[in-house]
Amino acid sequence: MNKLEPKYQLNFPSKKEVRIAYQSNDNLIVGQLAKSVFGLSWIFIFISIFAGFFIWNLCFILFGIMMVSGIVQSKFPSNSLKEVILKPDFFEYKYAVGANNREKRIVSPMFIDFRVDILSDMIKVSFMDIVVDLYKIDDLPVFVDNVAAMFDMKYIDTCRLSNHQEILMYQRKSLSNIIYPTLINVVQQSNGVEFYDMANQYFWLKFDELHQHIYHYDPEFRLPKLMILYSDVRQIDITLNAGKWVENRIIINVTLNNNTKKTVFETTVRTKDKKLTSYRDVNLIFMEIEKLPHLKSIKITKQFNIQ
Repeated sequence: MNKLEPKYQLNFPSKKEVRIAYQSNDNLIVGQLAKSVFGLSWIFIFISIFAGFFIWNLCFILFGIMMVSGIVQSKFPSNSLKEVILKPDFFEYKYAVGANNREKRIVSPMFIDFRVDILSDMIKVSFMDIVVDLYKIDDLPVFVDNVAAMFDMKYIDTCRLSNHQEILMYQRKSLSNIIYPTLINVVQQSNGVEFYDMANQYFWLKFDELHQHIYHYDPEFRLPKLMILYSDVRQIDITLNAGKWVENRIIINVTLNNNTKKTVFETTVRTKDKKLTSYRDVNLIFMEIEKLPHLKSIKITKQFNIQ
């Protein structure tokens, strides 16, 4: 990673406030002037047309001025972010041109996913429809921890996606279990648990604790109900396959005592933007299967093949 230059100041006025003051751009006046000239040139052209004193020579000059000012605009910014203010009840963006200021009122969340993209010249942190640019790698954990502290949250896990984006997961300290967005329907029963793929309810899997059987649907042969005895199973593997060249889906395989491997559950292909949901769904399935008393002697694994 290239050396990042300080272009801002990160401040924490209190435990419930985070401020990022960005350095003003020296070329901002040039960009603003070019934008004004561009707009005025259009106005003069329209006035000359509607007023009836349209002069070709004047229009050529104005078009030339517009082209030059347009090129200058592309090289020099006409506005820039001046400050970001983060508080538990609102976030605010302040710009050099105040008319562009934006404020977002928020309700205290149960969890926050910080999506981190480390680029050559900056670090982009996205969360709760907010995007913040940082320019010092050492400020990343400080910034994230202080924002999480505002909402009384604790770190839970990190998911690394195939596009090299990292997602830092935090949730409220007061809550032990969070209901995240999911594409798996978990049905608790008195004698076990069932899993359904929400995208296709024909794909299902059941662990029957009373009879100690695994029931599943075989999509390849269209068989509605197949049964495997717990006693025949040596290992259960829950795997997420996702990546640029790999279809995003969850697969559950069981390895039998005779080393035969059988696929007992496979979700439909999920879209790329559901990778984090798929990551959490694997953890959800793993957690539910681990709870089953009669599977304690069977090895259960979860694997994330995110390319």
